[in-house]
Amino acid sequence: MEVDEKNGSKEDKEEDKDIKEVEQEEDDITESDVNKPSDEDLMKVIRYLIAAGCDVNLPGPDGMTALHMAAQHGGLAACRLLLEEGRALVDARDHGGWTPLVWAAENSHPDVVSLLLEWGADAAARDAEGNGVVHWCALHGDANSLRLLLHAAPHAHAHTNAHADTPLSVIIIITTNQGIEYDDHVIGCSLDIRLGQ
Repeated sequence: MEVDEKNGSKEDKEEDKDIKEVEQEEDDITESDVNKPSDEDLMKVIRYLIAAGCDVNLPGPDGMTALHMAAQHGGLAACRLLLEEGRALVDARDHGGWTPLVWAAENSHPDVVSLLLEWGADAAARDAEGNGVVHWCALHGDANSLRLLLHAAPHAHAHTNAHADTPLSVIIIITTNQGIEYDDHVIGCSLDIRLGQ
């Protein structure tokens, strides 16, 4: 057996490597699977908090309510629960003027967009920069949400933002500048657009 007095044998190094890989796999399983509560348990917790009197419309970070956060992350069941049992304000605005509908559309969650529209969300709402929900759908290429929004607000496609951009001009700029970084033009904030990611 070959032994390097400084670093140990080659076999020891290989064994250490194998042990580290197994430990990493065990850590991944423990963190992501074992300790994760079920969706049913999470809905129970939300229901209990609402029953205990939690104000679902109380703004948190950046002025976002619970409905903003649930919509942002595509939590359809949580959104439904907040609307039905918590009496969440469907058109509440965060510090940037975004409604839960904007968050759902911007993050490509058409099922949440549909639910919010059913609850009367304003499909023509605009943020502080004048961007409508349709601008955000165009920016992220979310055709499913866009179809729902244009059905609810047929003239929203003609709205311009603070930079005089329509949703169509937003998507044209993106499709002709794929992968190019640009600042303070289309949506009024720094963007790094890389389609297909």
